[in-house]
Amino acid sequence: RQRQWQWGVHMSAPKLDASVLALDCAREVEAIGVRLREIVGRDLHRRGVVVALSGGVDSSVCVGLAAAESRR
Repeated sequence: RQRQWQWGVHMSAPKLDASVLALDCAREVEAIGVRLREIVGRDLHRRGVVVALSGGVDSSVCVGLAAAESRR
């Protein structure tokens, strides 16, 4: 196995398998929404967001997350 140097200590690299893709999607959407609300409302002092759409997956996901959060 490969070794990584981290904070002055040799550490073994974790085994990479399909389990790293296991997500609780509802929990992740909630966590992203909470953080989005904090950034927009508290940090930026704004009431909403503007998202530019390119037609790609990433901008579509951003719009979906923003729309879901605006309904709360």
